[in-house]
Amino acid sequence: MTQDAPISPHDAGHEFFETLGRCISAWANVDDELFRIFRDCIGPYEQSAIIFYRTPGLDVRLALTEEIVLSVLPKTEKRSGAHPHVSVKAWNKLAAHFRELLSTRRRLAHHPVSVRYDRYFQFGVTPFGTAPFYSGQQLDPHIEIHVGDHERLRDKAAELPALTIADLSSHLSSVRQLANGLNNFSRDVLFPLLEESLRTKHEQSP
Repeated sequence: MTQDAPISPHDAGHEFFETLGRCISAWANVDDELFRIFRDCIGPYEQSAIIFYRTPGLDVRLALTEEIVLSVLPKTEKRSGAHPHVSVKAWNKLAAHFRELLSTRRRLAHHPVSVRYDRYFQFGVTPFGTAPFYSGQQLDPHIEIHVGDHERLRDKAAELPALTIADLSSHLSSVRQLANGLNNFSRDVLFPLLEESLRTKHEQSP
């Protein structure tokens, strides 16, 4: 019985790096959707772009946009037992999901990629009888994103598991859902509220 030829690191890495690239592209879409929300709240296109893109880091852009968004959404009534407006709840849920995904995004940007192999036991005859030993043949390689050797000196960083192709695929799906969620919030929640606010101001103006 012949064994299949082992998968080369090149073949194993093709799908991994393609998925990694798709994750990066999906995050670029998230950045675009976040700017759309920021621009809707601020108004002037050019000035919005200057402020937003002069702000370094997606986490800081999220914090800036969140502050702006909450400033235009309906305020919670200052009475006992009052609940946030449904639009505020929608944004808070979206922002929480955003922040959960940012930790993985940082790993994609800053942690190294390595090739690791699984080796298997086989039995053979030794001077002391039959015994298991590691085969010299290496099986399919695993491409992983892992914490760098120097960063592993930090206790919390050392506990982070490697990111596999399955983790990247799951992350890609979540980031795409986030981009869609931001788009839906802009179209279905924020824009109608801003439009209503402008209409009210126009009606109240002398």
